[in-house]
Amino acid sequence: MKAREVYERLRAEAAEAEVVRLREATINAIALLIPPGHVVVPVEPTREMLNAAPAREDPGEESMYATIYRAMLAARPAGEGKP
Repeated sequence: MKAREVYERLRAEAAEAEVVRLREATINAIALLIPPGHVVVPVEPTREMLNAAPAREDPGEESMYATIYRAMLAARPAGEGKP
């Protein structure tokens, strides 16, 4: 392997390691912003979240669950970055 190839390989590995380090640092910084006992959830319920709701007989009830979910998000405590 030529010196240039070794250099390029090491440079790419270092860049990848830096990306991983920055990603972990970002996740840790965000975690510090989340109060104990709270979790981060999407603004709109995902398909999996809606499917986890109690069994429903009427397919139209899906929108009811989504409406309830949005109402609960709207009622969250103030100062939590409401969109």
